Amino acid sequence: MKHLTLTLYNSYDKNRVHDIHLRSIARAAPVCYAAGFNLCLVGFPFKDPRAEVVGNTTIGEGGRFLEILASRQEFFCSEDFSLPQELIVTTSKPDEGKAVALDTLADMIRRGMDANFVVGLGRKGLPTPIRKKGRYHLDITGRGIPFETCTAIGYIPAAVSARLL
Repeated sequence: MKHLTLTLYNSYDKNRVHDIHLRSIARAAPVCYAAGFNLCLVGFPFKDPRAEVVGNTTIGEGGRFLEILASRQEFFCSEDFSLPQELIVTTSKPDEGKAVALDTLADMIRRGMDANFVVGLGRKGLPTPIRKKGRYHLDITGRGIPFETCTAIGYIPAAVSARLL
């Protein structure tokens, strides 16, 4: 397993598939592929997310990159955060005592830490119980600038990968 994962946490309706689910997954897959990240989904109402995404969107070449990640065992679905990686909550408002700078985090990754960057998918972002699970909270901008979900999906892996070069 690679050291880096981008997890999309579904804070929308957990019982119904929404178009935003499909689009967000389709957008995240090529970003993860390009940045060398795994992709994980938590709390999604899918029996087979690949079947839902592939063919139902033109984003990410119709799910092609999701298929590539899956074929390389770099795509996961879970009901919880059971991956053996350090949970990094991504937020423009880190909790006091949990905030970590990107440079510090990049140093920890270089020294061998496996990191799982969690992005909340929904209007409310990550719920408090999920925020509490994260040992570290990362404001990717370092300046408290909030991003729309799809912007965060692209920016976080790109910024982390660039720091690790």
